[in-house]
Amino acid sequence: MFCYLGIDLGGSHATAIIIDIDGTVLEKNVIDIHDRRVSTVLPLLTSLCSATLANFSRQQICGAGIAVPGNVDPKKGCTRYLPNFGWLDTVPISAHLKDSLNLPMTVRMRNDGRCAALAEYRYGVGKNSSIFAMLTLGTGNNCSRFVECI
Repeated sequence: MFCYLGIDLGGSHATAIIIDIDGTVLEKNVIDIHDRRVSTVLPLLTSLCSATLANFSRQQICGAGIAVPGNVDPKKGCTRYLPNFGWLDTVPISAHLKDSLNLPMTVRMRNDGRCAALAEYRYGVGKNSSIFAMLTLGTGNNCSRFVECI
């Protein structure tokens, strides 16, 4: 069985899931975040993902991605800035997770609003739509985002 690892980094907690090709959640773990410093969050993410992957072989995982609340460089797998974390410098989260978890693939990274829209388009209310739009409202950047997927 081939599966995917998904990680959502939020302001107060992080969630890691394993899903199958149809989007069925096979494993889910959540961890609270009290200290938002990079030196604390990266080991927390590693621990969370390790626990989530415990019942799966690395060969079963054919993709991995992380949603983060801020601006990212998806090609480099780094944050540009995460304002509600106070991260104003780049942080190579993708490389850190790939290396620390010994994953055979690149960990893809995108903004959490974009990830939410893509997930709804693929597995949720937008499934089988030729055009789909989603409006996300949140406290992270104190702004609204409009994401359109065609």
